[in-house]
Amino acid sequence: MLLITFSLSGCVKNADHPVPSIPFDITINLSLPSYSSLIGISGWAYVSGGSKGIIVYRRGIDEFIA
Repeated sequence: MLLITFSLSGCVKNADHPVPSIPFDITINLSLPSYSSLIGISGWAYVSGGSKGIIVYRRGIDEFIA
């Protein structure tokens, strides 16, 4: 009975998420020195924009995540 109670009450969505969903459109020039950390896979860089900035992560050769 206790297991059923925990399993039913454990999956509640948080309506007050701390990161707002704000659309943005940026272009990054990888030849600039400020983005040299994005040249290799698993590199990251901070970019101004969004709500309080954007962290861009290079997941693969042609794949970036913000």
